[in-house]
Amino acid sequence: AHHREHSPVDAMVCVAMFDYVVKRTRDKVILEQAHLFGPLPRSAVPPPTKLKFELWPQLSMAIETASVELTQLISDISIRVFKFKHFGKAFIKNYKMHPDFFVQMAIQLAYFRMHGEPVATYETGHTRAFYHGRTETIRACSSESVAFCKAMTESSTSQADAFLALRAALQAHGEYAQLALSGRACDRHLLGLYIAAHFLGMQPRPAIFTDVAYKKSGGGGNFVVSSSNVGYTPLFGGFAPMVKHGYGACYSILDSRINISTSSWNVCPHTDCTKFGEHLVRALIDLQHLCIAANPPLEQPSKL
Repeated sequence: AHHREHSPVDAMVCVAMFDYVVKRTRDKVILEQAHLFGPLPRSAVPPPTKLKFELWPQLSMAIETASVELTQLISDISIRVFKFKHFGKAFIKNYKMHPDFFVQMAIQLAYFRMHGEPVATYETGHTRAFYHGRTETIRACSSESVAFCKAMTESSTSQADAFLALRAALQAHGEYAQLALSGRACDRHLLGLYIAAHFLGMQPRPAIFTDVAYKKSGGGGNFVVSSSNVGYTPLFGGFAPMVKHGYGACYSILDSRINISTSSWNVCPHTDCTKFGEHLVRALIDLQHLCIAANPPLEQPSKL
């Protein structure tokens, strides 16, 4: 495991780099050239030497302050990792569904079941098609996703209707994702207007940025659920929630499993990343059962 800070580049650039290093090491070094690397004699490796840093009082104080603040942050954050082995993207694609959209609807259902309401949800969308493009917000909570969650939690809903609601939610999510990736979503444009107002010294701020609906919809970094798909490799990570009463959800989708990490702040008594992760696992399994009930898989021919 390692910690990385990726302000200069999009996270997927780091994922691609580390994935290349891992595969290159495995394929070219371990498998093909392992015979070239015998054990080194101890004399070939110089002994470690302790580095001596020159610290002045102000720097020592800054380091001590940072250490205290970091300790407080560590004690306030909880992160849980789940290796979901029931299925992966192969099963999802067999039903002609997008694996990422499928997991996003499972996240919506998990939160809805746990807290009884929908909330503004952020999913990272890349804008690498543009020069210096970084990200745009894919808003995963939609009218269609709410209808789907209600269909899954109401006993009167038939499996056929629930499956149709899932299909509609996936389609709506895909359409908004395309808007975001092509620079036609709303959040980065609103951010640009906010920054322009700041540099113009506009006081009070434009009414849209002080409206309660702006914050409740996630504006200004207030998304209750913050999520990110870090690709389709074994590499994945985690991050803190945007808000104290929120969750972080990071995942990578492989052929036969899904790696998931969830996070929450300990200061909030109403959130629990362990329970949220368990709800997410349950939601994924329920979506699998829903798909199978709606479209039973073809029987595989016997090998006998």
